[in-house]
Amino acid sequence: MDNRRQRVTNDETERRVDQQQVRKLQNQLEKMAAELEERLREYRCLQQEVEEQNKARAQFIATLAHELRIPLTPVLGCARLLVEQFRPEPGSPQDRLIRNIVRGAETLEFRLSDLLNLAQFQAGAFSLEIAPLDVRGLLNDLALQFQPLAESKGQNLALDLPQKLNRVKADRRRIGQVLMNLLDNAVKFTPDGGTIVLRTTVRGQDLVVECQNSGAGLSPAEAERLFKPYWYGEADRQRMSGWGLGLAVCKQIVEAHGGRIWVDSEPDKGVTFSFGLPLEGPAIKVQEDGLEGISYRR
Repeated sequence: MDNRRQRVTNDETERRVDQQQVRKLQNQLEKMAAELEERLREYRCLQQEVEEQNKARAQFIATLAHELRIPLTPVLGCARLLVEQFRPEPGSPQDRLIRNIVRGAETLEFRLSDLLNLAQFQAGAFSLEIAPLDVRGLLNDLALQFQPLAESKGQNLALDLPQKLNRVKADRRRIGQVLMNLLDNAVKFTPDGGTIVLRTTVRGQDLVVECQNSGAGLSPAEAERLFKPYWYGEADRQRMSGWGLGLAVCKQIVEAHGGRIWVDSEPDKGVTFSFGLPLEGPAIKVQEDGLEGISYRR
């Protein structure tokens, strides 16, 4: 009888201990859940604050770029008008002065476009105007635009384009900005007397545009970080040139089109920037260009 009473007492004691442990664990879990909920609330508040700060920063950058463009536009317009109306003798002091004004204003306008695009990406306000793109015509236009600058450094700017060119759909202005960034870098970092080549090829389902230059090349570490915003390569740091945005903007524009951009380079062996755009249709034959001042490779 005593043994049975003892067993019952022990069982009740064990049940009370078990219940106490369960309540203790339950209290601990409830406390942990409350702490987790508080941390999640703090995280959501912090995330919202960061998003608001990013939007405010993007809005500030966009406003700054817009305000800087307002006085720049008439300066650039007047300088271009001087070139068209007065037509100074090529190479004369007047010609060099006016063209330096135009080039400086165009460079600033170019940098402001990069700044504005970055702000649009950060604010989620970036958009594309997709339409059939005449890649050959765009390359010809930009080659003519950069030819005087390349010639001033004794560089040979060449186009290597097939007679049949595949079609793509893209935003002409945005893709033009990508190519302008690549050409600007090519002219900047190719030594005097060097060569710059623009070419197109087809790889799989992509039309690939390449911008090759005979510059100093890049180390693997530089190539890996090249498309990050505000990052400068060694040559950029030495020259204190640019804002470190151009290639980052190129990457965002190309990826927004469903393509990709990459670089192939070795130290002292030049640099080739390439980007691919999804093909729209079969290749079509195009007319010969033969633009004055531009060399063509067949």
